[in-house]
Amino acid sequence: MLKDIPEDPPAITLQFLKIARGSCELETRLIISKNLNYLNSEKFEILIEKTSEISKMLNAVITKLQTS
Repeated sequence: MLKDIPEDPPAITLQFLKIARGSCELETRLIISKNLNYLNSEKFEILIEKTSEISKMLNAVITKLQTS
């Protein structure tokens, strides 16, 4: 398992950010939670907005690292 980890620190950072971005893909889970009444509409909208904002920030950082 450790052999799969890149030794280059920027590559490790990029890999970490891509994993974090994947964790942001919560939209389906949030929709299910709302449909099951675990979330009200107000909380759902707040969480969708925050998830989208964080995902955009991660995408910007990943793009910057990949082009530098």
